[in-house]
Amino acid sequence: EGRNLEAILDLLAAGRLVHYSLELDRPLALVQRLLLGGDDQMGWRQAWLAGDVLREAGLQRIEEDVLGRTLLAQVRERLAALVDNGRLTVRERADAGDTLAALGDRRPGVGVIQVEGRELPDITLAYIPPGPFDMGADNGDKGAQEHEKPLHRLNLPYGYWLARYPVTVAQFAAFVTQSGYRPFDSDSLRGVANRPVIWVSWDDAIAFCRWLDGGW
Repeated sequence: EGRNLEAILDLLAAGRLVHYSLELDRPLALVQRLLLGGDDQMGWRQAWLAGDVLREAGLQRIEEDVLGRTLLAQVRERLAALVDNGRLTVRERADAGDTLAALGDRRPGVGVIQVEGRELPDITLAYIPPGPFDMGADNGDKGAQEHEKPLHRLNLPYGYWLARYPVTVAQFAAFVTQSGYRPFDSDSLRGVANRPVIWVSWDDAIAFCRWLDGGW
């Protein structure tokens, strides 16, 4: 979705240049050209394609090149803006997020950090102030269950902290590795690193929170 034939041919050509002739100059020149796009749908798709060109070239090879490292940082920043700011369609943002994961998603709150030689979840919290909020669903919401109705307003008298992002695959995997915990479904560890973890049971979620709070 969102990719035309010319973009696909550019990506294939870049991959061929790198893998068969070990040439980086032209693929990197293509990335530079793609990053010149503006703040419209075409510009964001070009940034996504730039990420895929770097991905096709190989992260290790890119990081060994001075220009490659500079462009990699620019592409990471551009893709993070694409994903966080609601650019393009939901499907395109998810796919662009996979490209960002392959290049190394450096957004605070998404991945893991090194603490005394251990990989720990890097969770960024946002403060939610006290006040009113709408709970439930109205009768016109066909996707709602009966126990969720009616839509009503409640007032929360206290503030609380909430993670800015859902717990990611990388963060849940760090918990499993460091604690030795065995999740209900091992498929929870097999997703893309920066995507929200799935196939997690209630017991898994409680164990993760207790471990994160130091009570494991």
